[in-house]
Amino acid sequence: MAAALSTDLRWKLIAACERGNVSQREVAEFFGVCLATVEKLWRLYRETGDVVKPNPLPRGRSPSIHANAKDHLRQWIEQQPDATLVELCELLQRQLGIAVSRATVSRTLKDMGMRRKKRPYVPVSKTARRYIRHASATAGR
Repeated sequence: MAAALSTDLRWKLIAACERGNVSQREVAEFFGVCLATVEKLWRLYRETGDVVKPNPLPRGRSPSIHANAKDHLRQWIEQQPDATLVELCELLQRQLGIAVSRATVSRTLKDMGMRRKKRPYVPVSKTARRYIRHASATAGR
């Protein structure tokens, strides 16, 4: 497959075609490109006024959580900073009608620069308390 033509060369091809004193076949031979290339480029120029194709539609899946929902998430976290991912999922479902998984909320918060790591409270075990008590009692010896 041949390399794409530079924008500069494309404009030169169009300028040569616009002069009108030579055929597209002669322009193609002069610049060393295929006749079909000149024809396609000329058609693109007539239709769009430019020698570069417009950007195609965005690819991939659209985000589940849009910008408005992100604003709501940020407000909810400011109001209740200890909210869990499950609670945030439920708020999105109940108030905005957006059903998403915990992983989606987690990724969205990460993209927003917010960390949401929650650890449940676990009381210290008896063994750990004895060790701490023993370590503090023998520290001065």
